[in-house]
Amino acid sequence: MVSSPWPPATRRSICSKALGFALALLASLAWFAPLPAAADDGALLEAGRTAGRGLLLLRDPKVCSIALLRDRCRADADVFLAGKTDADFKDIPKIGPHPASGLRAFVANGDRDGFDSALGWFNTRQSTAEMWTADARGAALYDAGIEDVLLPAAHGVDVMELLGSGSLMDLFGHAARIPRGTLPVEIPQARSDAGSPVAGAIALPSGAMKIAHGLVAAIDVAMPPPPLVAVTFADGVAGDAALGVASSTVAELIDSPSWLFQADAQLFVEAYTSRLAVIAPSRAAQIADFRAALRGTPGFSHDAAIGKYNALIGDVMQSAQPRAKPLMLGAFAAQLTYNAVILRDRGVATGMATVISQQSALDQSVAGWHEARLAANAPGADWAAQYQLGLRLVDLIQKANRP
Repeated sequence: MVSSPWPPATRRSICSKALGFALALLASLAWFAPLPAAADDGALLEAGRTAGRGLLLLRDPKVCSIALLRDRCRADADVFLAGKTDADFKDIPKIGPHPASGLRAFVANGDRDGFDSALGWFNTRQSTAEMWTADARGAALYDAGIEDVLLPAAHGVDVMELLGSGSLMDLFGHAARIPRGTLPVEIPQARSDAGSPVAGAIALPSGAMKIAHGLVAAIDVAMPPPPLVAVTFADGVAGDAALGVASSTVAELIDSPSWLFQADAQLFVEAYTSRLAVIAPSRAAQIADFRAALRGTPGFSHDAAIGKYNALIGDVMQSAQPRAKPLMLGAFAAQLTYNAVILRDRGVATGMATVISQQSALDQSVAGWHEARLAANAPGADWAAQYQLGLRLVDLIQKANRP
């Protein structure tokens, strides 16, 4: 079962003066990167999505322990840090001595001990006044991209939607400056909230969150996000191993619903379940039921989703012989990395490493697998070594599946 005992980054209130301080701090750090020069709408929107993922990474970093997502996590962290060092964070409440370098070590090497959960103080991002002055269309798309990430991450919970609504407030506050046709949903103007203790605060118009949901849905249709990760399934044993890697990835995403409910993750789940139905057609109804359990609805249940996953994979393993072995090896390879960073269960690590080291099912189809699996024979208690071993095995499977 994929269920982490490691708590996500601490969420802090953005109410009242705390919000004002956080926004002022962000401004003082010049945190917002300039919009891409001469970029098209898709690039501008994706810049906002990247900013939103940077915030989401701080709230729930577990996803960066997923083998297939490490490169994107590293890129998103680089954009969030924007060249900042540990010293640039010194004014953040309760911050530790190595926030920037610790974040880099975590996304690069799976070093969870250096990650500082106080980075969760950063609850919101939006376009700066300079961005609105230079390119109002680009600023609006940037804000919309942030909202496209943070709204689904709220799981339909009102307080969480408000927690990440800084970019939405920015859109309403600058509605009069947004060129017609920039966004697929019309944004009404907000009014100034004179009673707020935060200078320059605005009051969201009635039905603002409904408008936000409509905006996100329309954006994902008109300009869908890039793939969560490039995964191909070759014919034969190597493709079955890649499906195993994808299988563990889906299970690990269930552990982080804020990421699971993202549009790109939902597309990944769709590709995974579609491929699963090809190799186990007799389980079509069960696969469809599992797929439905992973949609971003307020009634989502982590335990129910994991239960359906475990039952489904067990049934597929039984019905898809002899494809079960390569599928299992791919799943174990991916799970090695997640276990080494998040679960740290020595029994699970030893069991998976032993199975990998003894099975030759991928030796002929995945170049380098034979030598790599022998290294799994005695992983010991070195979590960093197990993490790197899992990455090596997953990379070999991915390479074997590239056209």
